[in-house]
Amino acid sequence: MANPEGFTRSQALDDMVMGTNSSSIASKRSVERLYYSNEPPFFRYFVPKFQRRAPLINRGYWLRLRAIDVIVQKFLNKATAGKKVIINLGCGSDVLPWQCHARYSTLNNDVLFIDVDYPELIQKKRAIVLKTPELRSLLGNDFTLGDGGEDGLLLYSNKYCQLGCDLRQLDRLRILLKSIVNLAECAILFVAEVSITYMDTQSTDSLINWGSTVGRENDFCLLEQIIPYGKTHPFAQMMLSHFVKLGTPLRSIERYPTVESQISRFQEHGWPHVEIKDLWQAWSSEQFVSDSERIALDDVEPFDEWEEFILFARHYFILHASTSYNQDSLLQKPSSIAGEGRETLTSLPVEVMDRAAKKTTRRRFGNSMSSNSREATYDIFSLDGEHQPPHLPSSGPTARPTISFAPLAVSNFDGKLLSSFGAQVVHFGSSVILCGGMGADACLQGQTITAITPCTDGFEVANFSTPNNENEYMPFMIGSSVVQDDDSLLVLGGGATCFSMGTFWETGVYRIRLPDHILDSAYSNSRLCVPSKPTIDLIGCRKFSVASSLALDDVRSLHHPEQGISMTPVPRIQLESSQQFQKILRDGKPVIFKNCNIGQCMHKWSTDFLLSTIGANEQFVIHESYEDTGALDFNSKNFAYVTDSFGNIVNKLKSGAKVYLRALSRHKPLETPAKLEEDFPGLAEDFALPPEMACIQDRLFSSVLRLSGRVNMWLHYDVTGVRRMVLFPPSDVKHLSFAPGASSSSVDVFQAKEASAASLHMTHPQEVVIHPGDILLLPALWLHTAAPVTDMSVAVNVFFRDPEQEEHYAPGRDVYGNKDLEVYEKGRQAVARIAKSLRPLPPAAREFYLSRIADELRLAIET
Repeated sequence: MANPEGFTRSQALDDMVMGTNSSSIASKRSVERLYYSNEPPFFRYFVPKFQRRAPLINRGYWLRLRAIDVIVQKFLNKATAGKKVIINLGCGSDVLPWQCHARYSTLNNDVLFIDVDYPELIQKKRAIVLKTPELRSLLGNDFTLGDGGEDGLLLYSNKYCQLGCDLRQLDRLRILLKSIVNLAECAILFVAEVSITYMDTQSTDSLINWGSTVGRENDFCLLEQIIPYGKTHPFAQMMLSHFVKLGTPLRSIERYPTVESQISRFQEHGWPHVEIKDLWQAWSSEQFVSDSERIALDDVEPFDEWEEFILFARHYFILHASTSYNQDSLLQKPSSIAGEGRETLTSLPVEVMDRAAKKTTRRRFGNSMSSNSREATYDIFSLDGEHQPPHLPSSGPTARPTISFAPLAVSNFDGKLLSSFGAQVVHFGSSVILCGGMGADACLQGQTITAITPCTDGFEVANFSTPNNENEYMPFMIGSSVVQDDDSLLVLGGGATCFSMGTFWETGVYRIRLPDHILDSAYSNSRLCVPSKPTIDLIGCRKFSVASSLALDDVRSLHHPEQGISMTPVPRIQLESSQQFQKILRDGKPVIFKNCNIGQCMHKWSTDFLLSTIGANEQFVIHESYEDTGALDFNSKNFAYVTDSFGNIVNKLKSGAKVYLRALSRHKPLETPAKLEEDFPGLAEDFALPPEMACIQDRLFSSVLRLSGRVNMWLHYDVTGVRRMVLFPPSDVKHLSFAPGASSSSVDVFQAKEASAASLHMTHPQEVVIHPGDILLLPALWLHTAAPVTDMSVAVNVFFRDPEQEEHYAPGRDVYGNKDLEVYEKGRQAVARIAKSLRPLPPAAREFYLSRIADELRLAIET
């Protein structure tokens, strides 16, 4: 007989709630293995495969476990007559009973632990307990197993019991508990860690109210989520949507969003004494975490996500409610906590810069550096309508000796020192503006601005936050870039990882106008009323150019400006036979085959013919250079990928624009290489390789149509018009600033050649000018770059596989024909393993052995 629809839906929701246990218990196992290595690993038996969590997740769950443990330990230490009972509501796979017996064995002589959860989940937990000696030992020799049917008592022993019961069924729960112990004579502690929040509010409130009447003395420990800054706060948005996506919405959080409302909730449901802290207050409290313990955590794994940790901790609370007064309170009411007042903040007008926001990218901490890495790209914004990016040098000045400072005195800040993580400071005249960030003060929640302005009595401090108008929005300023623009602040980027709920990105661009009294004070009443710039534009995303340190050292050591650069011409020969061509292939040196018959394309491929054959409205993606020089740089990305019609592209080429088109496969551009006969059949019939080159037909990889304007192609490895090319043999790669694993370099060969740059003095370049009818044979791994001689050139590149390297080509997709050989990639992985294995050594020893291994690799080149 089919289940009623309502029951089926309810069962599905219950299954989703039970599913939250898997993620939670895996995170607790990660904490156990890393942070509690000196304790028995009880979580291990419920998590078959260890998954190390990120430091933020580990520290958050460590704090959750610690907060619960402190309240439980306090209950165990409490002097009371009779038996103590700890009831874990919605226990999941939690191991609280075993941890307490391991940590506080002397306090558990007359304590009964009862786990309560859905019958299906408890049955799985019972099976694991029974088959695991380390868990089963808690039961002793005298325990009883239930059948899992109507009675709901699945496991009974003197120290530990398991009940399978829906917490919404209070009458059933009461009967089951009374079958185990006389509750009226016991001191009861209910523990609920992010469990009853999944129940409907009415059922949860009924459970809380019932709990206050169960035992002779009753305590309740509750840890779950709150939204102290409202449901529109970025963290709250991510948290609420995360649980909705899981199918387990937080059902009571909007009814009880703050610590104050949680206090009222419990007091109104039979608990006269309620103590509460959010988890940041708990973290900062010596009663929960000592200074030495906080320091010791950093010895386990490095941690630097403080703004995100504060965000998490502000949105969770630990509550201890009691029906009897407890003079040894660990928790305090919010009103008695110093510095935790929720002051009313003045609002500011905020304007969303729609034009820039539509194109902006996700980015935070855009101005930060780190010891070992940084983001590979950067965004450029314009405030004045100028769309030409500024020239940024690829290298800075020579490093100077380190300067050290000695502290002479420490001033008394009278308790007014601001502490904030992830904020941005802007100097605004004589004022300092602190934008965003998370701090110890509860008002610092990522959407506040603090203005500090000198005055006759010292400093005037003004705080501003979210506008009063619900249609306006204060940006989330954690890791944002903030700049001054006349009388306003421009806020770009920012965001934060919201614990395990995902990452919030501030993708908008905002203008925040500061009030007149701040501006007047900042400029000493002398400012001019200059209107703010109307727009801010994102003009491009660029990539940092990074070369290997070995290559850079090589360049620096070769500064010989008096030496010229020897440029060898590429031989120009007449193609006579297939035997001649195959011999040249085996030699592996570039040559120009002159005056070849490559078909009617030499005469027919005018711009008008191309337009009529391809179609003026066909869309293509082109490289459009930002720079006046037209030197395309794949590493710094000094160009934009622009989608345009072929008609517009041809017009740009004819007008001398700095654009470049490399045609991709028309059908599967991300999966298959381009082939002229498939992508442009109307052109393919006009192009043919000479019959002397027939041997490469069977090994043909791709044939690519290229149209170029006045641009220089980046140095890389991998027909009408005239192009000039410079080639380098594979052995020159170490002198041309190729980063490890990269197939292109940022060296501008043509500029370096004209300037007799030191970077080319150890190279062996060859130069060639390709005319219509010429075929350049370019062997594999020869580095090459190209520059225009005419305003526009049209060419076909034919790629074919080298028969001597056929078995070494890497598997998988290779759309552009520049994927390195598989042996190279495996070699790089081996190098990474070697470097990692030497990492534990002292720096001097590590450098010594790595240098010796490098010598062996260099020796392998010669043998």
